Amino acid sequence: MPGCISEQVKPSGRRGISWYKVEKAISGDTIAVKGIGKVKYIGVAAPRGSISGKGGERFWKKSLQKNRELVEGKWVRFDLDLRRQDKLGRYLAYVFVQNEYNLMEELFINGEMLRLGLARLEESTVNTKYIKRLEALENRARGQGLGIWSGR
Repeated sequence: MPGCISEQVKPSGRRGISWYKVEKAISGDTIAVKGIGKVKYIGVAAPRGSISGKGGERFWKKSLQKNRELVEGKWVRFDLDLRRQDKLGRYLAYVFVQNEYNLMEELFINGEMLRLGLARLEESTVNTKYIKRLEALENRARGQGLGIWSGR
């Protein structure tokens, strides 16, 4: 996100990495980040809700709630790929949140949403850095019948 100004912190032992504060989870695959704007998780297509808050795809509320739990108000870092923005002007990124108990560990949020069955894999022919990992996580959730794969 060149040229963007945001609050940053340098966690101990992790030189050269910029961390950004998540203001809000907008959906199960998009967040609002202080000083940057909207960031969409690469490779993740979460169920969509409706503007009125009623209806929408199955599991959209659970997907949004889990995303809130994972990242809202927390510090994240981004790993970028070839395509940096989508047609809606959102930044595209692989998002990692720092473990609050062990600063040397991170949770891969894109993968976590797929692992829990709260999103589907959104394949790209351009952004493929973590595609094998994301495919494996979706296949595992599908095989276990989790979330959107539960048939309920």
